[in-house]
Amino acid sequence: MELLFAFYNVEFAKKIKASMQANGNVNVLEIVSSEEDLLSTLAQNPSINGVLLTTDLATKIRDQRLEVMVDILAAVREKFPNIIFTILSNEKVGHPMLAELVEMGIYNIFVKNGD
Repeated sequence: MELLFAFYNVEFAKKIKASMQANGNVNVLEIVSSEEDLLSTLAQNPSINGVLLTTDLATKIRDQRLEVMVDILAAVREKFPNIIFTILSNEKVGHPMLAELVEMGIYNIFVKNGD
C-alpha cells in the first residue's frame, strides 16, 4: 500500500512512517506539512492509495484554518475518489468539521481523547 502522510509535525510523521514501514508492506511515499501541498502531491503520485492526515495540518501561525482544510479535502475527494483517508483529529466529538468529513464519505476518524 502506498501512503501519503499529511502532518503539521513532520518529526512525528517520520516516527510513524518508520514504524509502519518496519511492520508491514506499507510504503510512505511523501510527507507533506501543509494542506496546500496535499492536492499537488497526490496529483504527482497517482499510485497513492491512502492518506493519513492530522487536523493540525490546518495550523498557520497559531491560527486553525479548518474551513480551508475541509475545502481542500472536498477537492481531493472529487479528483481522487478512490483514495482512503484516515484522520487523526485534535477536535472534540461533535465539532462541525468532523460532520463535514463524514458528509464527504471520510469515516476513518480518530478523535484525540475520544472513543
